[in-house]
Amino acid sequence: MPTLRSKVTKQIAASSSLLRCLEGLVKPSYAKQAEKFVHRSYCPHDIFVGIRVPQCREAVKTHLAATTLNDVVDLLHDARHEMRLTGFIALTEAFLRPTTTSWWSDTDDVVPVDDHIKQLGRYTRLSLAIDLLPAWYQRLLRSNDLWETRISIVLLLKLLPTEHCPVAYAICLYHINKFHADPLLRCTIRGVPFESLDLIHKALGWILREAGKHDPARLTQFLHEHAAKAFKTTVRYATEHMSRPKAKRFLDVAQRGVGGSVVAVAPLLLEE
Repeated sequence: MPTLRSKVTKQIAASSSLLRCLEGLVKPSYAKQAEKFVHRSYCPHDIFVGIRVPQCREAVKTHLAATTLNDVVDLLHDARHEMRLTGFIALTEAFLRPTTTSWWSDTDDVVPVDDHIKQLGRYTRLSLAIDLLPAWYQRLLRSNDLWETRISIVLLLKLLPTEHCPVAYAICLYHINKFHADPLLRCTIRGVPFESLDLIHKALGWILREAGKHDPARLTQFLHEHAAKAFKTTVRYATEHMSRPKAKRFLDVAQRGVGGSVVAVAPLLLEE
């Protein structure tokens, strides 16, 4: 695994900002390689400079104590992909270990994260209990931004092994119902409507699949009740660990995209 070997001199690196360290790690040849694995439609204006993720993490570990909040905010709004990534890594590190910085004093300081995300769950109606959720998560949940919507789903992973797993199911159902109720609904990226919901449907399916590993019967019941409203992508991911015949029965009733809308297919056969 590549180590943190900045091209800047040791003397400069010791007194430089986190950004200076990152700029010393730029590798154009790797940038071209990295771009091949990225769907450019999601980030058409991103500039890749060729810094590996482990290097970004090591840079944060080395320089976070000397980095200010303004430095991090500047990274979050940098046009270069790896610099922005490092900004979020720095915020995460500060949140998990606040004593490593002088500018993260308490949990109220989660606001800077919430403000800059755009730069990157018993089956009850969630709307009845949404006020019980943290305010910052409510905002993510109600957001139409693609990345904020996806984050609201991926965050559910930590709930799955706990007694709060039903909340994860409820939130997944909230998103499924939302897109089923309005087939033309689209998320936005930087305020501009984005046609593809693929990352959202994949995230929903991933969380449901992982939830099913803890309680297969609960997932089966959820799909019996709601597969007909979910997109095929969601159901395909959610049923990856099931037998093919069983998975096919759920897939056969799922929604499929047709010219920006969806159509329903035959009713679900509950028989095994």
